[in-house]
Amino acid sequence: MPPLGINEFVSASNVCYNSATMINNLENETPRTDQCGEIGNPIDYRTKLNSFLPKLPESDANLLKNLMEYGRDNVPLLMDITNLLELNWETAQKKRNERLSAEQVDMMDILKPFNYRESIIITRNLRNWQMTDGCTGGCPQCGLRSKRRIEKEFSFDSFNRFLDKYGKYVSRNRKLVGFYRKSDPFDWVSGNGEYNYSTGVESFIDSTKNNTLITTTSVPEGSELAIIGFMIFMYSRVGEMEKQGQKRLDRFTGIRFSRKRNNKERIEKIMQTLKDLPMPEYFMKKIVKIIDREDNVKEKGVIYDKFKNVGYFANNQNEHDYRSDIVGIQDADLLVLSPSGITAESMEIVTPDNPEGVRSVKIKPGMLEIPEFLDIYTYSHILDMKDNYHSLLPKLKYRIYKNGKFTGIKTVESVGRDALTFECFLRNLEDVGGWFLSRGGRKYYERHPKHIPNFRNHIKIDLVPEYEERKRNYVSLFARETNRQVVKVATKLIGEIDDWLAHMNEKLGLSESGTLL
Repeated sequence: MPPLGINEFVSASNVCYNSATMINNLENETPRTDQCGEIGNPIDYRTKLNSFLPKLPESDANLLKNLMEYGRDNVPLLMDITNLLELNWETAQKKRNERLSAEQVDMMDILKPFNYRESIIITRNLRNWQMTDGCTGGCPQCGLRSKRRIEKEFSFDSFNRFLDKYGKYVSRNRKLVGFYRKSDPFDWVSGNGEYNYSTGVESFIDSTKNNTLITTTSVPEGSELAIIGFMIFMYSRVGEMEKQGQKRLDRFTGIRFSRKRNNKERIEKIMQTLKDLPMPEYFMKKIVKIIDREDNVKEKGVIYDKFKNVGYFANNQNEHDYRSDIVGIQDADLLVLSPSGITAESMEIVTPDNPEGVRSVKIKPGMLEIPEFLDIYTYSHILDMKDNYHSLLPKLKYRIYKNGKFTGIKTVESVGRDALTFECFLRNLEDVGGWFLSRGGRKYYERHPKHIPNFRNHIKIDLVPEYEERKRNYVSLFARETNRQVVKVATKLIGEIDDWLAHMNEKLGLSESGTLL
């Protein structure tokens, strides 16, 4: 029997669409050959892989069948898949079974308490779709209160009914955060395992016409085949986009792997399997980002972005290094839909009493409080190389709707938010100081000296008055704040900011007249 075409191959993971581009590209690639002699008989690998089939969820089993058929004589590919499945098999099976046994929640039931107008407002403002309640990723940076097992999940049928009714209201013009938060998208399976993240995303994109999804995963054990299936889905979908004249691959955001010691080997095996399909290298470079959270090593294709001593702050509150991890992973103010309900989640500073750094408010019918969407990265720089200036992280703001009608903006005073604003401001000042003192920075300002007074004026005229107003606001609030740790942190941050501003010329390597020393 000849190998299956990629159309049939892709449909095995329940991703059903035309993908002629994918067929041509993959079938014209040459599989990797063994450089060290024979590495095994393909029949032996297929026999081993067949023994896994009855134990896998339906979507994974279908994908595996077609991988075996498509690569029936591709020994490196068959070997890769075998090694991937054998890796921590018992633990992976436990996680797969846990996902299949989770309580199924009807997504439409979450919106039942709200009238139709409120439901539309909620849908238009949704930035995150959390398909499971809980996560098996086990990442320490997710906060001390995150659930380490899957307790509830949305059913695929209800997700489709939700999209049929409300999909047209999902925003297409603004960036959607994605299908994760306190969860991993590849933890989600539905029914008897016949539906998974790939089928969910396909339904979502077809219904909403929104291609700006962000998929971030920690590669939970037992999700490896689902991730490979999703990569195949993305390759086919991007191929369709290119056929329609959309040449920029980055319009479909792709997938980010959050790499740590406990999943590094799984990610490496997934990447090798994709290479041996073979999936084109140009596509992998455009779509895949690997973000290492632990090892500061130079490695091709890997971005280093370490979380600072996660958990340190909660256990070492009186140490000098009080800023070790006071900025959590909550990186936006946004509206979240999950099996537990609809919540407005906003950024605050991490403390032992708030280890996730989140202010969470459950949305109730009759009086909606929708957070004004913003992400912390907009405020992560005081200026950029084009001399564009940014302000301080704003206060908490919510759009208020009474019985579906907009009534105004509500500003919430929060010492936790003020403390986060101070931390971001201080970090930005320190980063700018480092840039001014660096060799590259000094060369830049030697060539563009007019930018120096512009920058100093921005700090003095724009940022300092804004900072002083926030500081006065904090002083008026801190006496009533019950979380004394956040008061302690905010007070220390203010002291360090005041010191930096008092010695600004020294911090920037400037003379009193504002020229480079």
